[in-house]
Amino acid sequence: MSLFNNVSGRSGEDVATEVISYMLDPQQKYIPFQKLFFNNILKRPLSSSQLQVETVTQAQFKCGRPDLIILTKDTLIVVETKLGAYLSGDDQLIKYCNVFKDKTLRDFFPFIEFENISKNILILLAPRSTVELSIATCNRLSERKNGIDFIKWCTKNQIEFIPLPWEDLLSDLDTQNYLQNELFLYVKNFINQELSEEEMMILKDENVPIALNKLFNTIYDVKNHLASKGFKTGRLGQSYNYYGFFIERETLSCWFGYFLPIWEKYRTPIFLQMREDWIKEEKSELLKKMKEIGFKKEPDQEFVLPFSIDFIANWKEDLIKILLKL
Repeated sequence: MSLFNNVSGRSGEDVATEVISYMLDPQQKYIPFQKLFFNNILKRPLSSSQLQVETVTQAQFKCGRPDLIILTKDTLIVVETKLGAYLSGDDQLIKYCNVFKDKTLRDFFPFIEFENISKNILILLAPRSTVELSIATCNRLSERKNGIDFIKWCTKNQIEFIPLPWEDLLSDLDTQNYLQNELFLYVKNFINQELSEEEMMILKDENVPIALNKLFNTIYDVKNHLASKGFKTGRLGQSYNYYGFFIERETLSCWFGYFLPIWEKYRTPIFLQMREDWIKEEKSELLKKMKEIGFKKEPDQEFVLPFSIDFIANWKEDLIKILLKL
């Protein structure tokens, strides 16, 4: 079945799993990736063809449904993939250890010869922070139930547990190759969504929501101030990415307010925005004025003028001066 058929209706880690399974197929010519992948796991830089690899995704067992199972001529590998989610239960990885002894493996690998399997490997492919948290959770549960930590328990049951951070696998992808580059971007986006410890501390700070509330109230106050000075202002619009209003003049329209996407770059969340389509007359002359005033060019927002938080008390009058210049 084609890759597009396999990813149809799926999202998140399931999509990433299907792409990896596709690239590990011996019939696909992703040999450099295959060698790097298996070198990480087996310490042997061999291709899928050399290892006689077979793969199956989302195979259902009594203990659950691992994301990916890889069978080589002498090794059985169970892979659990995580991106946006954490373990579905503290015992999920412990449960998946039962797959190695499950005779229903023949339903997915009809020609499997159990007597030839000399190595069982359980892999957790997840962002580094998720890997660390998962191991700590599994250790606590295993120590409570089995009297030893999870990795020692795996070893006792002749299973090698290999934590594989997505960050390490991404470094093995060839971003010059279209499919591998798309996988890189897809996974990177999920990893970037994970909160660092510092970011979590910021979100716990009670001053953050107070400051944001004051910021939005200031935008509303600026809108009312402009209206009182004879400027035509539109209604406030909002989403998690922006909060602000349009200002209508005879020769142009512009937008003032909060922009999340470029906050980090300019170290301020407040901007005056202009697009070429919003300029009704004397476009070239107005663009020249905008450059002199200090407007910056952004791909998605076109032209933006940052308003520094340090001068928040001056925003009203500064905005009026800029509008009059334009």
